[in-house]
Amino acid sequence: MVKSAAIVVAEGFEEIETIAVADILRRAGIRTMLYSLIEEPKAVVKGSRGVSIVTDAPLSTLQCDICDAVILPGGLPGVTNLQASTMVRTMLLQAMKEEKLIASICAASSILASYGILQGKQATSHPSFKEKTALKGVNYQEERVVADGNIITSRSPGTAIEFAYAIVAYLVDKEMVEKINAGVLARI
Repeated sequence: MVKSAAIVVAEGFEEIETIAVADILRRAGIRTMLYSLIEEPKAVVKGSRGVSIVTDAPLSTLQCDICDAVILPGGLPGVTNLQASTMVRTMLLQAMKEEKLIASICAASSILASYGILQGKQATSHPSFKEKTALKGVNYQEERVVADGNIITSRSPGTAIEFAYAIVAYLVDKEMVEKINAGVLARI
């Protein structure tokens, strides 16, 4: 059965953390969709460095119960915009309840912490967001990628491919990571 992943972006998303992850997941055969907070199909969303992408669909159309993974990229003000969305909060809490894979990178891990999703879990974030992520009950780590059950977190744009490979290993298997990396040639 083909796995599926939803990457949720908002104005000010981190480009590398979004595009690199989407690319690696699609190479693995994971049906990967980019969802926007903008209520229109094929919305154009501008990243934190001025690179714009065309998303696949509005977040309001995501059917979390048939999605295997929910992924939040970092970036500012993208994380602030994601945090302000009640749709994002509802989606994350539903994914947590259904024990779906929830993955965040960089500043986005602070969103998971604020909703209690990281409670009792090992997790990481960008060092500048450690205080907002390492809340009571979170076992904060300094590793580049931290996987704890159905939660995967990572640190920064420089860890995006490793983060994507951790997601692929979780959803598919480690052999798929090796197969993809034979062409990508990342240091893993």
